[in-house]
Amino acid sequence: MKYKVIVTFAFGMLLTFGWAACKKAKPQLPSNKTEKQEAESDIDYLNQKLVEREDSLLTIYISNRKENFEKSGAGFWYRFIKKNDGPTIKNEQQVILSYKIFLLDGTFIDEMRQTLITVGKHEIFRGLDIALPIMKKGESAVFVFPWSLAYGMMGNGADIPGYSSVIVEVTTEN
Repeated sequence: MKYKVIVTFAFGMLLTFGWAACKKAKPQLPSNKTEKQEAESDIDYLNQKLVEREDSLLTIYISNRKENFEKSGAGFWYRFIKKNDGPTIKNEQQVILSYKIFLLDGTFIDEMRQTLITVGKHEIFRGLDIALPIMKKGESAVFVFPWSLAYGMMGNGADIPGYSSVIVEVTTEN
């Protein structure tokens, strides 16, 4: 009797495992993306994570400065030193401006004085081009730009390393 139970149990187990082993795995659906698209998607994801990390570091940096900075929807920080009445600067408008650029540690990088530019024409780095339309002629402001709106992953020669956020003091002329 005991022998019959063991044989029946062993036979049942054999059938169960044999049936499970014969079951075919569900086929994996092919991706609609090419290898290049997959790689670009991965790079976009990594860049987004880097931008988020930089944003949290800049939030700490700004709070430690104990100045009244505001954050723009574009991702840069700013505060006005001198306000002025009148219309804001528009894209494709010509503006004379002066500015100084510093790294976050205070290292002086560059200075331009009374330079005529056309806003929105990429004559200056991206962040400043985006930021100028919040200003009016005759105003001064301090901007803090994350690396993604400043000089990017590559930087700008030996002066500005890649992934460097910058501080820019800007004055627009009347």
